[in-house]
Amino acid sequence: MWGGARAGIVWPLVLTVFGCGCLMAGCQLGPKPGTTASSDPPAVGIGAAGAAVRLTIRPGEGTAGDTFTFALTGAKPGETVLFEILHPDGTTFIGSPHTAASDGTVTTTYSTAFDAQAGPYKVLAAGNQGTVVHTTFGVDAPPPSTRAA
Repeated sequence: MWGGARAGIVWPLVLTVFGCGCLMAGCQLGPKPGTTASSDPPAVGIGAAGAAVRLTIRPGEGTAGDTFTFALTGAKPGETVLFEILHPDGTTFIGSPHTAASDGTVTTTYSTAFDAQAGPYKVLAAGNQGTVVHTTFGVDAPPPSTRAA
């Protein structure tokens, strides 16, 4: 389950494990009306009424050792946002808090380890003022070494 307290911030989340749906009122599988997606599967977002919430991850797929850029739009200005990454093996990484700019954007990067497990990485961006969006990116195994033995 996602959510909980971190650094004195209580996150208003009640979500099940990715792929199983969402227990939050008004949440559904697939895009919420008013949200847009830029990766596959689509981002699911909850934000201010009528505001589009979008989480873009570039590249959408890479290899172990690559750096991925997360760009969130539609958060509330000044909202504190955390990015939580669920690895294919079930372990999670929670980054440090970010503050949404006056236009509601947050941009950060995440670098995978050179020995990172291949598979889908699920990303949840959650803010302390109600912004919630999740999507995935893929990590492929690195190519075999071409160094001479």
